[in-house]
Amino acid sequence: MTITACQKDQEIFIPDQAYIINNNLLLSDLVGSPSSYIVDIDNKQEIILDNITISLPKEGIFDKAGNNISGEINIEYKDYTHTKGNLIYAPSTISTDYLIDTEHLIYLRLTKDDVPITLNQPLTIYIRSDHKTDGLGAYLLGGDESQSKWYNSELLSSSLIYENEIDTSGNTTNSYGRYKLILQNHSGWLMIGKPIVKLTNTDSQLYVNAANCNDHNSLAYFVANEENMVLKLDYDAVTRQFFTKNSIENKTIEGKIILINQYSDRLFNFGTTNAVLGKDMSVKLTTQPSTLKEIKAAIAKL
Repeated sequence: MTITACQKDQEIFIPDQAYIINNNLLLSDLVGSPSSYIVDIDNKQEIILDNITISLPKEGIFDKAGNNISGEINIEYKDYTHTKGNLIYAPSTISTDYLIDTEHLIYLRLTKDDVPITLNQPLTIYIRSDHKTDGLGAYLLGGDESQSKWYNSELLSSSLIYENEIDTSGNTTNSYGRYKLILQNHSGWLMIGKPIVKLTNTDSQLYVNAANCNDHNSLAYFVANEENMVLKLDYDAVTRQFFTKNSIENKTIEGKIILINQYSDRLFNFGTTNAVLGKDMSVKLTTQPSTLKEIKAAIAKL
């Protein structure tokens, strides 16, 4: 809402404190939602999408009742690993008692006639990894549909396969690794990552004070500088601050707080400031009017 000042020809902006943002819509605008692919799986052994390959059993795929699934299926897929800012779309990179340094993060969901496909046998999925990694200590984690947590961690120490790309002359042009994953009825988020540090039950907290910002009109995140890690911040309605109680053991992680405000369909503010996870600290953050395009560009540079 704007009003005109009496003494000057000037507009004064007054934030709409009652405005409630649509988190999924806003994040989709900023980093992109999963794409939808219609795939005919009849007589198909492999489905290749970006950097993943889905290997289908020769005998076909069957649902829990034993019925053969054939014809066209819908695959929702997106790789969110390309930039660190993309991680804000997914659940915070935290599992059980550990913070996770993310190597790969994808969304993958298979449906038939708008119904999630529930199989009676696992699917084999290969994820290409151009990262310089030995795969040791990496875990596979799945995320629930509510986008609130990660679960079912599985050690992948023997699942990284090294392969070569060969040109028409028979020369090796590039070497890369592929994670071989055996998935049983997965639907939603998949993350490959390594534990960074264990969480503790101490009272070390990080608070962020930002005027005119609350859990209805704003999203706030801690983004690590070095690690590929993002934490969504909670909101304390009593102190009117964003915060995280994720305390860590004998370690600090430097990073940035990013805060996105939305006061209407077209009015946005954005701000960022330095912060350290693992210390008791309270930081003040001032947001500035920004276009959606400007916020998207800033997040892409994280």
